[in-house]
Amino acid sequence: MSRKWFVALLFPILVALCTVSVYAEEAAPAAEATESASPLAGLDLMEIMFGSLFSASQFIPLFIISIASMALVIDFLYNIRRDKWMPPEIVGEIEALLDEEEYEEALDLCDAEPNYFTRVMGSGIPKVEEGFDAVKSAMNEAQGTETAKVMMRISWLALCASLGPMFGLLGTVSGMVAAFSVIAMKDEPPKPAELASGIQVALITTVLGLYISIPCTAFFFYLKTKITKLAMEAGGVFEGMIERFKAKG
Repeated sequence: MSRKWFVALLFPILVALCTVSVYAEEAAPAAEATESASPLAGLDLMEIMFGSLFSASQFIPLFIISIASMALVIDFLYNIRRDKWMPPEIVGEIEALLDEEEYEEALDLCDAEPNYFTRVMGSGIPKVEEGFDAVKSAMNEAQGTETAKVMMRISWLALCASLGPMFGLLGTVSGMVAAFSVIAMKDEPPKPAELASGIQVALITTVLGLYISIPCTAFFFYLKTKITKLAMEAGGVFEGMIERFKAKG
């Protein structure tokens, strides 16, 4: 993960944390003033969820994960594309240089324009004098490495998909502990409204965890399939590019 990408991801997370803190401070006096009232009265599901998000600390990790996963999805959807992996103009320039046997210039272009295509081609061009088999072997190894790097990057999305339900479960357990603590401290059976807050946290953290996990899992497998498809398409392009070296091998 590059430093530039990390900073771009960190900034919205910090903004989100500041926003949560401000809302939590503003919500505290109001919560104390209405302590005796049921927290669910007159609210629909989305109002309950977002109201709880800004007033319960158990929701902060889930909010951070949701922001992080959103940033990851946007980044991957933008960068995992054919024109990013194999810019047509770069492919055309390198192909023209190889036709003219300008191998040094082609290698310089690969170094100057780093992307999936140029990194793989840059590994094979220095092997031209060794023949077709050497070029193909070097490029196959480089393509495997480059594809694995991209797969490792999208594993961050799989991590978010796993952490969402885990933090949701943590909030569920915390909410149930709070509900049972109310029962334990009472000499008489508590009123349902007195248990509602803890049970509300328990249920909503579970829902939010699933809201994070389900889209992250879907995007992870979508991107994984897209990476495999792009790698196969790139393999076909590379085969066509190195056909000219068979005469040397």
